[in-house]
Amino acid sequence: MVKEKRKGRLDKSAGAAHAEFIGFSSFANNASASEALSPSSSWSPIYTGSDETLQLLFPRISQKRDATTKIKALQQLQSFLSSSSDADADRLLRRQQVEAIQHFAWLYYQKLHFDSSPVVRAAALEVWVRAYNRVPKAVAQLVTSVQPELLGMMYTASHADRGLQSQHAASIQQLIERQPDWPWEHGLVELYAFRMLSFGRSSTMYEALFAKKNTKVDDHSSMVETSESHKDAAEEQFERIVGTCIDALRVWVSTAVKQNAELDTSIWWKTLASGLPALRLKTLHLLMACCQNEISIPSQVTSMLTQELSSERHVTNVSAAINALVAYLSLLRQSPDDNVDVSSFVKPVTKSLKKACYGAPAIDWAPALLPLSFLLGTVKPEYTTTILTAAWDGRSLVLGGDRDRFTLGKALAESASHWLLLPRPSLTDNLEEQSTLSKPARGLVSLWAEAFHFSMSIRLDSSKASPLAVAQSVLLDQLCSDLVRFYQAIDGNDSAFKCLIDQDMFWTESFSMDEYNLETMSVFLERLTNFKGKVKMMSQVRKLFHDTLTPYQQSSGASPSEKAYRFCCSALRCYEAHCLFYENDEKLKKFIMNDLLRWMILHTSRISEVVKSSWTVERDFEFLYHTLRGLPGRQELWNVIVHELVSAECDLKYFTIGLDFLLSTFKDDTSWIACSFLSQFAVSQGKFVSQLDEFVDHEESENKDAGALAHEEYSSYLHFFLTCVGIPAQNRIGEERFFAYSDKAYVSQPALIGRDDIKEWIDSATSHSHPSKISPLLETLMHMVVIGNKTPRQAVPFPLSEDDQVGILLQAWKISGNDFGRFLEHQLSQDSSLQGRFLTSASTHLSKELSDVLKSNKKSGRSFSQWVLHACRLFSLTEVAEQANANLAAQVRRNILIQYGDNSDPFVLWKAKKSLMCSCAIAFFNELPSFSQRISALLGDAHALGGEANMDTILLLLIHATETFQLPSLCSSLNRNGMSKQLFSLLVGNGGLDRKFLRAAADRLILDLNKKLTGDSGENIDEALKMFSLLSMIIMCLFGSPYDFSQLSPEDIVEGEEVQYIMNPEQSNKTVPAKINKVHFDSQAGYYYSITIVDQSETTERQTVLERLRKDKNFIGRRSSVPILAEAGSQAERVHIRNMIISKLVKPFLIPSVNITSLVPLLAESLTLLGGYVGLGEEKGIGSPKYEVHQIFTLCHSNLQKSIDCDDYDSATRLLWFSSLGLGYGLYCDTVRWSHQVLQLSFTHPLKAIDIKYNSKWPSGNFEFDCAVLSWLSGILFHINKESVARGGDPEVPMMVLNLIFKLATNVLSVAIDAKYTNAVSIGSVAIEESANIISRYPEAVIHALPIATDSFSMLIRCFCSETKGTTNWNMSASSSLENVINICMNRDTLFSSFAAACNAHFKELLAVLFDREKCYVAFRLLQIALEMRAESQMSEHAAFPKSVSSRLKMWSVGLSPDEIEELEEDILIVSEWIPEKMLTTMEHWATEDLDGLSEEQTTGQLLSWLICLRTLEKAASKSFRNRPAFVSYLSKCGVFSHILNLALLNEETINSGKRISPSPVLLFEDLRFNDGHNPLPGIASVVLFRSIEILPALAKRWWEEDCPKVYISPVQSFVEKYVGPKILERELERIRNAPGVFGNMNVTASSVSREIRAEYVQDDFTLKVSINLPAAFPFRSADVDCSKTLGVPQNRSKRWSLQIMMMLNSQGGTLIDALILWKDNVDKEFEGIEACPVCYSVLHVKTHKLPGLQCKTCSNRFHTDCLMEWFRSSGKSQCVLCQQPWEGTRVL
Repeated sequence: MVKEKRKGRLDKSAGAAHAEFIGFSSFANNASASEALSPSSSWSPIYTGSDETLQLLFPRISQKRDATTKIKALQQLQSFLSSSSDADADRLLRRQQVEAIQHFAWLYYQKLHFDSSPVVRAAALEVWVRAYNRVPKAVAQLVTSVQPELLGMMYTASHADRGLQSQHAASIQQLIERQPDWPWEHGLVELYAFRMLSFGRSSTMYEALFAKKNTKVDDHSSMVETSESHKDAAEEQFERIVGTCIDALRVWVSTAVKQNAELDTSIWWKTLASGLPALRLKTLHLLMACCQNEISIPSQVTSMLTQELSSERHVTNVSAAINALVAYLSLLRQSPDDNVDVSSFVKPVTKSLKKACYGAPAIDWAPALLPLSFLLGTVKPEYTTTILTAAWDGRSLVLGGDRDRFTLGKALAESASHWLLLPRPSLTDNLEEQSTLSKPARGLVSLWAEAFHFSMSIRLDSSKASPLAVAQSVLLDQLCSDLVRFYQAIDGNDSAFKCLIDQDMFWTESFSMDEYNLETMSVFLERLTNFKGKVKMMSQVRKLFHDTLTPYQQSSGASPSEKAYRFCCSALRCYEAHCLFYENDEKLKKFIMNDLLRWMILHTSRISEVVKSSWTVERDFEFLYHTLRGLPGRQELWNVIVHELVSAECDLKYFTIGLDFLLSTFKDDTSWIACSFLSQFAVSQGKFVSQLDEFVDHEESENKDAGALAHEEYSSYLHFFLTCVGIPAQNRIGEERFFAYSDKAYVSQPALIGRDDIKEWIDSATSHSHPSKISPLLETLMHMVVIGNKTPRQAVPFPLSEDDQVGILLQAWKISGNDFGRFLEHQLSQDSSLQGRFLTSASTHLSKELSDVLKSNKKSGRSFSQWVLHACRLFSLTEVAEQANANLAAQVRRNILIQYGDNSDPFVLWKAKKSLMCSCAIAFFNELPSFSQRISALLGDAHALGGEANMDTILLLLIHATETFQLPSLCSSLNRNGMSKQLFSLLVGNGGLDRKFLRAAADRLILDLNKKLTGDSGENIDEALKMFSLLSMIIMCLFGSPYDFSQLSPEDIVEGEEVQYIMNPEQSNKTVPAKINKVHFDSQAGYYYSITIVDQSETTERQTVLERLRKDKNFIGRRSSVPILAEAGSQAERVHIRNMIISKLVKPFLIPSVNITSLVPLLAESLTLLGGYVGLGEEKGIGSPKYEVHQIFTLCHSNLQKSIDCDDYDSATRLLWFSSLGLGYGLYCDTVRWSHQVLQLSFTHPLKAIDIKYNSKWPSGNFEFDCAVLSWLSGILFHINKESVARGGDPEVPMMVLNLIFKLATNVLSVAIDAKYTNAVSIGSVAIEESANIISRYPEAVIHALPIATDSFSMLIRCFCSETKGTTNWNMSASSSLENVINICMNRDTLFSSFAAACNAHFKELLAVLFDREKCYVAFRLLQIALEMRAESQMSEHAAFPKSVSSRLKMWSVGLSPDEIEELEEDILIVSEWIPEKMLTTMEHWATEDLDGLSEEQTTGQLLSWLICLRTLEKAASKSFRNRPAFVSYLSKCGVFSHILNLALLNEETINSGKRISPSPVLLFEDLRFNDGHNPLPGIASVVLFRSIEILPALAKRWWEEDCPKVYISPVQSFVEKYVGPKILERELERIRNAPGVFGNMNVTASSVSREIRAEYVQDDFTLKVSINLPAAFPFRSADVDCSKTLGVPQNRSKRWSLQIMMMLNSQGGTLIDALILWKDNVDKEFEGIEACPVCYSVLHVKTHKLPGLQCKTCSNRFHTDCLMEWFRSSGKSQCVLCQQPWEGTRVL
């Protein structure tokens, strides 16, 4: 229709045959009218001006049809109506503007005002505003003299389209105010409105306003064209123009017309009978406006309005008609008209009301009932009843449901009560009036009662804010208000209610009904609580009260429903209990003890099976309060009730809710609640919880059932205790605990227990000496402390004494948690006296705790961790101590680690329990964030570091923390002072021990060492070794190593050596591998080198200088064991320390002879300190430090050779250790290889002597000598290799040394394992590490050393797996020798194969080591290496079945067919070939274990073992497609999968965090942290969950659906969607991208965003396509597969392919690669003509990859053997799957 209209408008040729030019004769009347005017003031149908712009502009306004063109043209016209700055030009412009307005006025009158676009009309109105502002006189002449109708048109337009023209409406209104003399009313009412409303029909208006002026009267074709093309448009224009005209009249009447104005409005009501609902509605609104402004209405409107009421059906208009009638009746009441019959309105109104006003919302017409019934009732009283009865009869027809009925009921009740309560002074004496009003009065009372009954019978809407609830509430309010007014009317003025209604009957019968809705009645009674007349309704309420309770009184196991409770409590609030119980106290007491008490027990007892709720308990206690109120002996009765509730094992949570409700609701009447039994019960509960130490911290996650139970139990006790001491709910702390509470205001509440009871509480709460968790009783007492210090003592029920507060604060200090720390800080800051007493008591207790830790002799455990925690918290409290307690706080800090007191020796504990004290100090310092705090903990004040006494304190502490040892050999332990170095490291730094202190300490120690060494006593030597250990730490810290051993010297570089090349000098940390081709030397430039660079498979050659070369990255350097100060030591410092060491330690004891007594470690490592750290200086020649040190080593090696030759093993051992330690082997000092660059020593002679000795006798027979040789060889190996390279690369000597090292290391480790010499284990491990490092850097050495190296690797791993335990840290230390060997071997293929073989040889032993917390990480890495080399066991075809599994096989075989049993046996056999039998037995045993009984070590071991199992499965699956299904079959049978996943679930941190923010989980083992102080178990659990779901998706899905605990189902799904699913997809896509050759000519693409994998495979000119979409929760949610995008492939085949892939992914546990390859292979077979198996829909069997081999003789279909057997077993019959005939088949394959 729209397109046809547009086409008609755009068809210029339509009617062109009849168009002819007629000139301007049609405007003759207008022209003649304007002849009397001056030419400048008339309007013109044409533009008479000369402006060229306007000549082009006006045709666009008048002739164009599109609104956009008109708007732009009108905007240009607005711009034209502006002023000019030039006066002459402005006068000319003004004349042109007048000419333009003359034509525009004609255009506006003829076209623009009636334009269909509101934007065009708005723009035209803006032109008028601009014109008036510019040429006001011309505009005034036009609108007053030429055409006043323009004023009406402008007024109408300004009030139409208000959204667009609001600003213009304001402008027109301002114009009316500025020009009140203009004929506005004449233009609007008499001209424009009269003309518009006179048309009557749209066709008449169209002919008059829009039809073409040249159309002839007898031109029938034009008539037809008009009626067909423009009928709809004409109707729309008519409705719009007339409607806006009526709106303008309404606005004019409401704003501009004075009341009682005489206007001829007869034509205004013509549209009241219009067929357009919108015009009727506007006319009704106009009628209301006229009535409100008392405009005279012609009498014929009565009949028109009656007809409108009778015939109107439009929902909006019906309501408007009723409201218009009310306005019209109001006008007639003020200005009666004898020609109007008001009674004629009754019938149509009654009809409309009975029809519920034809679906109109009651809110629109119901409010009119009151004025309507009143106005009609003034004519005849019966009309009121008639109107209201009709409205109530129509309530069933309302479309708004109960909401409309409530609205109608409110209006009805309001109208009835208004009529009944109208003052009628003459009613008592006027019998005629009584007779007239009697019947209507009774009818209205009956109607009011019906409205009341209706409101009481409807259920109360639970949502208070809903429209239904609001309407119902308004109705109840109205009814309550009416009742109050009815009651007041009894004693008031005469009214129909007072004089004509039987009062007793009204108050009795009006409220008698068969059925009440108890909830609604409850709300109604609550509104009547303060109503004095409620007593008149009491009999009905009492009856309903007892009728409601009777069913529950007769049944012992029942209690009132929620509705019944709500009603009864409302009744008790409204009426006193003794009134409802007929004022019989005995009957009331019987009800309380027999019925109410029983209900309370049902709702509060823990043994009750009734569902409990807070609301029900509150109603019980409210019921109890109202029934007890006013009874004599109320407190005694309450005491009995409490006793009965407690005896019935009340749930403390709900009992406390009841108490709290009584105290908070009935604040003015609570004295009776405190009773003797309640006090006894509170004390007993306080003692009970104080004896428990099982409460779970109520801030922990509530996801676990046990945690949630403990949390709820804790909250219940806390709530009860707080209620007992008068702390209401608004005073409680909530989530932010005590610190946030300190600023809250205290709200008082009566306490329920006495002062003596609280004293017993305090004794109970503070009796536990080592509390691990806060108890609810202690938290209650802490609340009391907070309130007592914040609130005036007289406002607190029971103020606490200072002793009590100290005891409570001391107990809170013992408990962990940051909240309690802040609580203590805040409370102690309030009172300096309290602070001092607390610090003293806490310090004493901490000292006792430390003594207990030392007695336990354990470095871990509860007592140790508690002491650390308490020490840290006490330290933090001393830092905030007030000035008055500053000295005390400093003393308390000092006493934490060093016991100052009566004992003369403050370090007595350090001497007695050195190791434990070190552990305590290290753990304590690790918790202090700054170095200054650690110093403050030792000295009391960090700023007192410079004093001599304080230096003594620190040095003595570090000396006492140091272990002493001399020559390591047969010791059962080896401690390289790791703990003392940790302690030292924790004190050095910004704010701690600085360079000044350390330099002074070094001087002090060197001097003291000199004094000690001159003595001969063993005690002096022991103390000297301790001092030297501390001195070595200080010097390492001061200077570090002067040599950067990653740097290269010219002699280090040999042609053919591999180095690292710095590509960009500005980025020296980024290097690439390079090889030295040739060494060049130039006298001016020095050394430079030709190198070959291999970068990203590209080989380039270039020349470079020494500065751009670094050592090979495979060289494993060692990190310093102590921190090195950031600022470098000055040369003067080095010279000073060097001179001190030489003068005080070297010369007195090593020159002129080497003293090899018990001082070997000290004297030897003093040389390491000189050469490796302080530096020997640049001076050379006799007497220089270099010369002296060189002479010492030369003499040592000479003596060594002699001792070996003489078989003096004791001297040789000491000399070997002296040389080894002096050359940087590392005992007290770190390992540092310094002598080759500094001294250029030669080791040829002693090496030959050692070689000869071992060639003549192997082994030597002296184990200590072997250890010394091994340490010496591993120490000089680096130097020997450098020397060999420098001499031309002769490998003979290094190879000899390597072979000897490996042989000795193997022998030493073998002996050490049996003898448990941990020290020797360390020596052998270091030797193997050094040798492996050399081999890795020089591949030519592998050929000679690899065979014997394999034995050493195997022995090292055997040693690792042994039970040897000691200070050698196999697990987490970055400097562990075994871990360094692993890192070295991982970077060299030649070494890796040998090392992997050694790992594989100890596979079973390594599995057991996974359960050793100290070794599990390294063991796991070794197992991973073993798996890289592990292949299927070379078992024969007749290999024996695992014995441990045989017994279980019988159980697993129940219900299986022989073929299935055979297949299961085959699966188990496959698994046993990959996993050791012992591990299989162990895993099967896990499935029977209780998860709660597992220790952390057992849990870690099981999870790590499972990861090895999964990695083995992956390895096996890569070897054969048969292996994965075998593992899946076995794991599903043995039940270990569910056990492992449930175990991981309990320990995974992210899933158990609940709503707490937790870090993202670790999903890969490589990302786990195993460093000191970090528990890796949660991370291992995350990895287990991820890897299990990734590798075994089908089993994971089955576990989640069947075995996952219900509480974890949703968290696990969220965990998979957020973390696991995306990671699985990422790894699968990476595998697909890295395995293009696997797919052959199949093209696979994937997207991680859309989670879609697409594959295309060309086969026989077909491009086969498959799309796999993985949901976010895959594999818990099945993958979607679509194979239907291939053209030419039958639908059943594509569906079969989709099903194959879905089964592989969703049921068989295959990967994406497995599924795609299976699909490809199936497609190949199908194109070869092989049909798919009808059971599994696959050509290749998913598990065995076999073709269908059994053929039915009847239907000739082929089946897989496994599929057919499964079909027979599941169906229970032996029939063909397809033809359903008894099976007779033959094997075809």
